[in-house]
Amino acid sequence: MTEDTTPSRPMSLDILKRSSDVPATQDDVKALKSRLASCEAEIASMSKLLAVNTQITSDTKDLLDAVKAGLRVLGYIGTAAQWAAKLATAIAAVYAAWQLIRHGADGPKP
Repeated sequence: MTEDTTPSRPMSLDILKRSSDVPATQDDVKALKSRLASCEAEIASMSKLLAVNTQITSDTKDLLDAVKAGLRVLGYIGTAAQWAAKLATAIAAVYAAWQLIRHGADGPKP
């Protein structure tokens, strides 16, 4: 039976199958310690990557929150602009009607 030496997967413990009265050898203990150290190094590496990923995610969330707030402000400005445009249209219509009443449909007379 061949063992898997890929560092991301633990090696098979089939080589350690013995009867319960046979103690583990020094080589077995060394092999287990080596695999444990390899796993610890991999976990430490993943912890560092997770910390970086968490920071990037936090920064991205902050950016999206700022964009959302900015779009909300632009929405308020757009609503105010609509009201201002409606008011200006109403004022222009009243002014035009007043001018028609004062001068008639022909415009001002010289």
